Amino acid sequence: MARKSAAWKSWLKSFVAAAIFIWAATTFLFSPKVVTRSSMEPNLFPGDLVLVSRFPLGPRMPVSIGIPFTRVRFNRASLPVWRVSYGGKLEADDVIVFNFPADSGVVDRKRIMVKRAVALPGDTIQLRNGNLFIGGVLSVPAHTILSNYEVQGPKGTFNKLYEWLDDYSQRTRLSLGDVHIINLSADEAAAADTLFPELQITRAAYAPGKYPGSMFPPIEGNNWSPDDYGPFYVPRLGDTIELDAINLQRYERLITHYEGNAISNVGDSIFVNGKHAERYIFKEDYYFVMGDNRHNSIDSRHWGPVPESHIIGRASRTLFSFDPLAPWYAKIRWSRLFQKVA
Repeated sequence: MARKSAAWKSWLKSFVAAAIFIWAATTFLFSPKVVTRSSMEPNLFPGDLVLVSRFPLGPRMPVSIGIPFTRVRFNRASLPVWRVSYGGKLEADDVIVFNFPADSGVVDRKRIMVKRAVALPGDTIQLRNGNLFIGGVLSVPAHTILSNYEVQGPKGTFNKLYEWLDDYSQRTRLSLGDVHIINLSADEAAAADTLFPELQITRAAYAPGKYPGSMFPPIEGNNWSPDDYGPFYVPRLGDTIELDAINLQRYERLITHYEGNAISNVGDSIFVNGKHAERYIFKEDYYFVMGDNRHNSIDSRHWGPVPESHIIGRASRTLFSFDPLAPWYAKIRWSRLFQKVA
């Protein structure tokens, strides 16, 4: 009996030690995340299992209250958002994993998304004809960007282009007779022009003014689109803005939803938490994120910048990749295992 008791205690100690180790590692160092959307193609695919690093920002501590090691959470109770700082800063073009800001509810119970931080706190972002400018300077990405292209020509030839193009057969495409839409990089489009001369390949145009109410911020008459956007200033911690009508349209969601203030108007006067205010000081940093699959991504262009309090970590490597659409013998994308996230 004594042996059984000692063995049971030894097993329990090992289980507790393992549980504590797993909790500490996934809280302070790394955790896995499965990509479910195509908005980051061709750099991340649906079915990629990515390693989310807590560096350089440091781990955000749990906010929702529940039973440890279970999915049980008490939705009406939560803790303040705080982070154990590692003293680092995110860099432009880092791929970040975050809770979707526009969702309601406790921060760490919101949906999880993966996008690229194309603009950092204090940057001014602008898009012109799909070209990205930061602070008025053209930003040339070191990674592949996809856009929608219109392809005109025989469907059989278009299918050959598709087979040549996509190892995983997951590029967004649509065919209506001899007119086809597919997402390509600029280099792929140029190469396809040479390889398939019978096809006419043109980058899709998204004209300004065609997206009323679907772009952020919802300023009437701004004529912004996914390809022609801004300029928009991304706030940083400590920034002071004038509380005028234009800035309220730009930043009211940030001030109220993310920083927890109440704004009201009495005549021409603006009140923050019941006090008359002419200026507002931001309480945290914000990041402007976009998907690499630019025409097939709903991102900061549509719902605004990501507050730092919503960031979980930085995507570092693809640990595993499982193709949900492939036949059983081709489910694993072997070439993507342990690849660094571009």
